[in-house]
Amino acid sequence: MSNSSQLIDAADIEIAADDPLHGEAALPFSRYGIVDHVSHFSGIAVSVLYLVAAGATLWEVVARYVFNAPTQWAFEVVMVLCAATWMISSGYVTLKQRHIGITVFHVLASDRVRWWLDLFATLVGIAALFLLLSDAAIRAYTAISHVERTGRLLRRRLEELASRFPHVIAEVRGVGLMIGLKCVVTNTDLVARLREEGLLTVGAAENVLRLLPPLIIEERHVEEAVQAIERACSAIAKAA
Repeated sequence: MSNSSQLIDAADIEIAADDPLHGEAALPFSRYGIVDHVSHFSGIAVSVLYLVAAGATLWEVVARYVFNAPTQWAFEVVMVLCAATWMISSGYVTLKQRHIGITVFHVLASDRVRWWLDLFATLVGIAALFLLLSDAAIRAYTAISHVERTGRLLRRRLEELASRFPHVIAEVRGVGLMIGLKCVVTNTDLVARLREEGLLTVGAAENVLRLLPPLIIEERHVEEAVQAIERACSAIAKAA
């Protein structure tokens, strides 16, 4: 039996007690300061939130697979509760010199095996971090390319409309998908016409109509929006 196993067997381990394998004892309760008391109380108190998270998860499982009525709130509630509990309990974890981890195999292994386990965990962590950062970079570059492509298409199509309806649209302003139409007519009139066409816009200063579509807009959505603007400009031109 390894030294770690002997220490565990000999230690009087209680719930939320100090780490029996830690070289330095945690601060005793009698020497607590104000911050230590707050950390101790909050760490124990917020642990109840894990029970609430477990209950919400159980409810979601029953609702989804028994009643075929999945909820939209359970996952978000569980994530918020677990994240909040983890953050609030960090002071208690630090005070007790503990950490959040599954060490059931680690503490029972020999020193040599623990070294290999630590090396494996480090390599896995480095690989996971690399994959996370590379995937985030690829997604960022893809998103920027998508915005530039759809933004150029939207601006080009709007400039074509401005040339066709010079008595409605004076110029096209903006960069990417942040577009503004400098109106000849009152911008609120064009906003109202576009609302009738199912396109929501908003007026801005200097008689500008603001277009701010979501970054995930596709080219077909651009064409649908341009067609709605074209119908609205045509209606205003005919009314004039």
